[in-house]
Amino acid sequence: MNKSLRLRLIVSLGSMLVITWGGIAASSIYSARKEVQELFDAHLAQSARVLHALVKHELSELSIEKHDNRAILMDISEPCRLYEGKISFMVRDKQGEPWFMSQHSPELKIGPGATGYVNTEVSSEHWRVFILRDREYGFTIEVAQSYQIRNELIMEITWQVIWPFIIVIPLLILMIWISTGRSLRPLQTVAEEVQHRNPQNLEEIDPSNVPA
Repeated sequence: MNKSLRLRLIVSLGSMLVITWGGIAASSIYSARKEVQELFDAHLAQSARVLHALVKHELSELSIEKHDNRAILMDISEPCRLYEGKISFMVRDKQGEPWFMSQHSPELKIGPGATGYVNTEVSSEHWRVFILRDREYGFTIEVAQSYQIRNELIMEITWQVIWPFIIVIPLLILMIWISTGRSLRPLQTVAEEVQHRNPQNLEEIDPSNVPA
């Protein structure tokens, strides 16, 4: 009886722990994923607006028609951050030709007239793009970010949420196993006494050490 009751307690309490903690972990991962997407989307939009303001300021002093039709590349010869190559921008003139861009900027497949957030794929790599079009001068700004950055950050957050779950749940189940064993020990004592008692022995069992 002791082992059966103990096992039932372990299964029921362990199941509740796994379900509850699993639900909390899933909710945390979902919220983190949503926040990461919103944060990086806001960063894309802000970068595009800053670049738009700079380009527009330059064009107010020098017409875009005077440039020599050669794309200006941003110099990244100096040491850069790990993910810098996964972020790019491009400024296109009225004809849609690249005018100012980051080095190794991917050729994004974006439909004509598209604005705002766009998802696209280049060489099996997914990109998130924010497109801003200037009505006064007609140029277009494209700020793109590889989804690899977002996915790696989400995976890191997911791992940080899951690894305590992997460690703590077995420890909690072990603690429950030990504590239930100690709590049920008086019942085990009574059970053993009854088991070894002569059937002719009708003396009263001492209940003083048995929980109410």
